[in-house]
Amino acid sequence: METIILNMPHGTMKSESIIWEVGGRPFILNTFEGSPPQTLPDETVNKRCCSGNNCCYKFWNAMKSHPLCPSPQRFQRFLALLILIFMIWGSAYSDLGDIAGPQGQLFQIGFLGVTAYIAGYITVLLNLPALLGMLLMGLLLRNVELVVFSGPYLHMTSSLRKVALLITIIRSGLELDPVALKKLSLMVAKLLVVPAVVETAVIAVMTYFLLDLPWIWGFLLGSFLAAISPAVILTSLFQIQKKGNYGISKGIPTLIIAVTTLDDILCISVFGVLLSIITSTGSLTYQIISGPAGVVIGICYGLIVGIVFRYIPHAKDRKASMLRTFLLAAGGLLVLFGSEKIGFGSAGPLGCIMYTFIACNGWDPKEKEMVNANFRLLWVIFEPILFGLIGNEIDIFVLQPNVVGFGIATVLVAALATVVSVGLTATGGNFNWKERIFIAISWIPKATVQAALAPAALDRIRALNLEESTAHAEVLLILGVLSILISASLGSIIMTILGPKLLKKDDDTEGV
Repeated sequence: METIILNMPHGTMKSESIIWEVGGRPFILNTFEGSPPQTLPDETVNKRCCSGNNCCYKFWNAMKSHPLCPSPQRFQRFLALLILIFMIWGSAYSDLGDIAGPQGQLFQIGFLGVTAYIAGYITVLLNLPALLGMLLMGLLLRNVELVVFSGPYLHMTSSLRKVALLITIIRSGLELDPVALKKLSLMVAKLLVVPAVVETAVIAVMTYFLLDLPWIWGFLLGSFLAAISPAVILTSLFQIQKKGNYGISKGIPTLIIAVTTLDDILCISVFGVLLSIITSTGSLTYQIISGPAGVVIGICYGLIVGIVFRYIPHAKDRKASMLRTFLLAAGGLLVLFGSEKIGFGSAGPLGCIMYTFIACNGWDPKEKEMVNANFRLLWVIFEPILFGLIGNEIDIFVLQPNVVGFGIATVLVAALATVVSVGLTATGGNFNWKERIFIAISWIPKATVQAALAPAALDRIRALNLEESTAHAEVLLILGVLSILISASLGSIIMTILGPKLLKKDDDTEGV
């Protein structure tokens, strides 16, 4: 029996004939010299199908139209990652023995990543962000005691979260568009500063009175809860654009993407400065200057490394994109881990984002996109690990009800204050009231930055053995998780439903 090929695979040889279905009829394409498709005779179809009843076509069409059936690309990507993880684990088990075995915590890290990826795929089928499923899977595995980390593996999981944060920062720098920033500079500046300040202040005030959190810890919490999630917003904008070109003529998607990227950079930088001040163990003078000094170190590092990476390797080097990917990653690892080692942790995120932005805007656009694609692939690997690990930090059996209750209230009130502030701030632009509402609700989703930074304070406190601050750091972690669970799903649903109703649909020619 001959096999029928329904889709042209990547890398098909020119001499092959490809058969697929168009409009209910099988067609054949002789790929040699791009010959036009030809309809197969009925006797050929009957010969190549099971008993002449087209059961292969019927079975394939039924399967691929099922909502639970993944696309070939997604399924094969999952298989590739699964094979990669299995081979890495097999190598580790062969060399390290029981510590990498099924009962070892090294194995549990891989198991957590795989199950979190599967959970993320299931939540995508429900039209919810994948990160929600990943987060809940980590929480579930921790509280049924299937995956619980201890000892040196706490440091390992902390390092993995820092690597995920590095990938997030580099992708933010690669996606910054200087042309769009210049075009919308005034509106971007207003939307970047005003809502972040309002949300941070609201969170600091509420946690001070409701949760007895010191002012500086409240502002630290607000600095990372105010960060918007590009991952959730981009997914929601993509779902809206599948229904038509909404808001493109006024540059609303461009504005939102530009502000969210810059907002993350601002929040990460402020968080680093405040955390350096809180965890500084030197004199009062040292604590005061540690934050600004970290900013200066980060700026200097970013300028020097950014200029070097802008011109090295040579633009005509055939391996330039791969070398640039390794250089950006290595430069980020050095500044993130090195700045903490010398006591100026705030230099890490700022230096990383600066050298990425300076370097990539001197590259060819195609080269820049290839590097960005490499980091998107890395994010596919580290995203389930990041969100799985952050969920795994929460033990629901020791949660204090008042922290959860007041935490939910804080997240909801802060979100409402942010929406109002964004709506008022956008009044000076060329937007009608419906468009301002949509821009305002796009500030609701929180996810990536919260997942990366929520445990950062707790990791630093553990590393420095500052036991008196552990309770405050745990409150930050709990509210970070609550923020993701509430705002990511709520914001995504509201944006997807209200987007077509609030934004004007452009003609196809305008949207292109």
